[in-house]
Amino acid sequence: MNELLDHYATLTELKMETGLSFDNASKWAWTELGSEKGLQKIQTNYERSTKNQLIIRHLWILKSYFRWPTIILTLACALLVYQLSELMTNQIASIAFVIILFTPGLALLYTFMGWGIEHTNRQKLAWRYLSRYANLPVAIICTLDLFSDNLWAEYLIAYPIFMAFFCISFLLVSASLIQLARENFHYKSA
Repeated sequence: MNELLDHYATLTELKMETGLSFDNASKWAWTELGSEKGLQKIQTNYERSTKNQLIIRHLWILKSYFRWPTIILTLACALLVYQLSELMTNQIASIAFVIILFTPGLALLYTFMGWGIEHTNRQKLAWRYLSRYANLPVAIICTLDLFSDNLWAEYLIAYPIFMAFFCISFLLVSASLIQLARENFHYKSA
């Protein structure tokens, strides 16, 4: 917004140098910026650029957990979760499942408390992206209505490999959201 305002002011000053009054120079500058349609196009391109940048960076972060040497830590965590899931009772599995389910949202809350104080307009777009992905697990569970009975807990206990996969997936998403939230995004024109 500041860059756009600066550009508008510069165009107005250039028109005033040709002898136009401020009102006429301002109207010419507004027209040269494309009036409302031109400004909306600039805003749309800005938002699209930010969203594309976030998606690409988020995928890169997620893929980085499966590259050498980080994959060793990822596999070790998965093995630990698998071993723990074999030892759990139905009640403990239910509690662990709910905690793991909310980790992306908790990760976002943690990053918001630490780094969410000073938002630029671009960072607000990033937070919108982050909150959508952090709340996705809760939306899936509500849609599937898994809390209506304890069948899912019995299933997780019966198949610990599924629970390990599920848990490590949500933990990796949580870690990637924290890492993505700490980054600063700048406009890159298309």
